[in-house]
Amino acid sequence: MLVLAKKYGQLGNRLILFSHAIACAHEHQLQLVNFAFYDYAHLFQSTCNTTLPSYPPTNSTRGTWQWTRPALYWAMKHLIGTAATLHCTELPLKIIRLRGEESLDLASTEFLQAARERKWVFLRGWCFRDFSAVRQHADILRDYFQPIARHREKVAKVVAKARADCEVLVGVHIRHGDYANFRDGKYFYTLPQYVDQMRTMARLLAPRRTCFLVCSNVPQDPTQFGDLKVTMGPGHLLEDMYALAECDYLMGPPSTYTIWASFYGKVPLHPIEAADAPLALADFQVCETL
Repeated sequence: MLVLAKKYGQLGNRLILFSHAIACAHEHQLQLVNFAFYDYAHLFQSTCNTTLPSYPPTNSTRGTWQWTRPALYWAMKHLIGTAATLHCTELPLKIIRLRGEESLDLASTEFLQAARERKWVFLRGWCFRDFSAVRQHADILRDYFQPIARHREKVAKVVAKARADCEVLVGVHIRHGDYANFRDGKYFYTLPQYVDQMRTMARLLAPRRTCFLVCSNVPQDPTQFGDLKVTMGPGHLLEDMYALAECDYLMGPPSTYTIWASFYGKVPLHPIEAADAPLALADFQVCETL
């Protein structure tokens, strides 16, 4: 049994870590429980009716209480933290902790041996990865992380509106808010800088009629986009992400949020590394792994 025992980052980070663990579990016939997905579990078809998000998925008709998942997470987090501090090596479990930029290959012989020797293997860290398994089992991951019907319907409605009068729909992720401080604001671009990139994209796609679906983590004024044809996203964390996954092209600052949208929807993505960098259609690539 693999256990994700600590949460890292927001939705994009959480989806990527969970996906690598699922892909590994599927590839090597292991079971997986993710205590750390508690605050997003209600959004997805495979996890909304389970007390503990798991793979293979186990749905329950009994429902779950809102407080159950976070209570279990915090209890497990403190229990495993204490066990790690006390170096409890004789328990029927193994704790693998990564610090900072450390990484671990979930397909490595050493890890798989540990996973089979101990009843419980707790993973504490961000960079647990199995790139080959993610690529091979991508459709399983897309099926597992299908949003619940209510969110799918809202996404479909917004995307239909955005596509009503265009030939190409370009998704734009405007990351403000937390990106003012992330890496000292390296990827924080002003709205006029995004508009310049969008105008360039429209020229590259001409003579096809291009429309833009704009999603942001802070409210944006639609009138500031000038004569560009813009539809604003739903404004919900999950719905914005999955609306971007329905576009033909996707652009925004480097972010796990847009990486997931590209992967899930097989949409070519261009991470904007600098606001004044030249733009070409060849820059857009589908994220085939995470």
